Amino acid sequence: MKELVVKALRRHPEGLTIAELSKLLKVHRQTATKYLFELMGASVIRRRWIGAASLHYLKKDFEKIGKGGL
Repeated sequence: MKELVVKALRRHPEGLTIAELSKLLKVHRQTATKYLFELMGASVIRRRWIGAASLHYLKKDFEKIGKGGL
């Protein structure tokens, strides 16, 4: 599932909200949140708050590393 989250974020460099990500992956928002927080803990993604919403992005150094290593 983490790989699917990374692939989705790689296809959307503008960032995704939890609701958008859960809709893309066809999973519940709580499931998407779980994997986003795991990836944030592993320093794979970063979160930016915009008002009440938060956008999630792949970190620049992770994009350079490539597809392996999750």
